[in-house]
Amino acid sequence: MKREDKFFLVVLATVLLLRLVIAFIPSSSAIFSDYHHHVYTGVLLVFVFAVYNYELHHKLFYPFAVAIGFIIDELIYLLPFFTDDIVKGDYFGFYSFLFLAFGLVVVFVMRKMFVREILVTQS
Repeated sequence: MKREDKFFLVVLATVLLLRLVIAFIPSSSAIFSDYHHHVYTGVLLVFVFAVYNYELHHKLFYPFAVAIGFIIDELIYLLPFFTDDIVKGDYFGFYSFLFLAFGLVVVFVMRKMFVREILVTQS
């Protein structure tokens, strides 16, 4: 299997695992009452991994894919024109899945670029 396909499978597995875990957390949990979304964790991880790769010349392949999966799963929270709490509040709603599907298609189409340019992988 090609490296770019492995990258996409890790992104997809991350999204599916996040959705599965969140589906089993009760809505009365404190997790649903805070405003920290895992999209912010994904953005922070991408930044940290990029600095780490640049400074130490290490090749972080799977951690980047997991961080991208964190971002793609809650892509709707990064887009400013969807500020209505009704739309953002439904994690398993139509708009959430629409933006998730859009993000996955973009990552699938650009997976070679992610692996070759951003991750600077070895041949």
